Order: sequence, then C-alpha cells, then structure tokens
Amino acid sequence: MAKTVYIENGNLLKIANLQDLSDSSYVTDATVLATLKTASDTNVAGQSWPLTLTHQSSGTYQGTLTSSLSLVGARYNCEISINSGDAGAAFFDVDVRAERRK
Repeated sequence: MAKTVYIENGNLLKIANLQDLSDSSYVTDATVLATLKTASDTNVAGQSWPLTLTHQSSGTYQGTLTSSLSLVGARYNCEISINSGDAGAAFFDVDVRAERRK
C-alpha cells in the first residue's frame, strides 16, 4: 500500500514504535535516514538527502519533507535506513504516491 505525499505541502515522515526484537524495548538511539527517489532512482530535488529523522519519544522518529520538493511524477520510492548498533540495522523501501491536496 502506497503512502501519500501532498504536493507543495510540508509532509511529516514518521516511524513509530521502533523496537529491539530481542527484548521489545524501544530503540531510542538509532540513526534513521530517509531518501525520496524518483522512478529513475534519482534523489528528488528540493531537499538535502538523506533526511535525518530525530527521536521524539518511545521509539518514534520523525522528520519533515519540505513543501519545495520537486514532485512531478505520481510515484516515488522512500528508502529508509535504520542503524542502532546493538539493536541492529534495517533497510526498507516505501512506495509513495504524490498527489494534490483536495
């Protein structure tokens, strides 16, 4: 299922309840990075990449995608990387759909 990013709007990118699988404790010391890519695998213009998501509380990390992003196509890919030393690392892609807010 694709996540929605609204064109010409600031968008909150949030990862909630990040947990260590070995003991279910919240991960509060991770480095969480995100990069929004076009269908041709190039970084979307209008923001510096990678975007660092900062820890808020209870394993929740967030960052803001700026309203100045050059969103010209309908589909994008958001690459997320998480590294937390002892808790491990993860990398995943999120399908993103850009649309105008109605």
